[in-house]
Amino acid sequence: MSQVSRRVSVRTLDRDEWAIHRQVRLAALDTNPEAFGATLVSQQLLDEADWRRRVDDRSWFAFLDTEPVGMVRLWYDPCTKPVPEVIALWVAPPARRAGVARQLMLTAVGTAQRLAGCADLWVSLDNTAARGLYQSLGFQPTGSTQSTSDGRPEMHMRLPRR
Repeated sequence: MSQVSRRVSVRTLDRDEWAIHRQVRLAALDTNPEAFGATLVSQQLLDEADWRRRVDDRSWFAFLDTEPVGMVRLWYDPCTKPVPEVIALWVAPPARRAGVARQLMLTAVGTAQRLAGCADLWVSLDNTAARGLYQSLGFQPTGSTQSTSDGRPEMHMRLPRR
């Protein structure tokens, strides 16, 4: 029996698709709470208006066929955050190791390069899979580290200007 190949697509959402953002974000917080600054409970308290405001052109969502399975966001403000930072990358466990994270990262990094020519991110020291992905895309450790709010060490990586 042959396995059916599923198509990965990455795109932003329209404000009317706010429920997709909510679904993916809550799944991410439920599955991997250690990877985010917010808590599941705090995000569950947000109403429709809050979720609609969060839909923007620097957040991308991955779909396997039509099923939402991942997200990534770019934090950038030319006045206060001149180097775009890739944040909130997450892929649903059943969709992992299928190239979804790479597609999300390529989209975010392409935008970061158009905006500023480079990109930053922070990654947990124990997340070897993510570090490998980032290095394969050209990110390099800067030598800076920090601790998350729960004390886990993270390392800073930068995609240099091209």
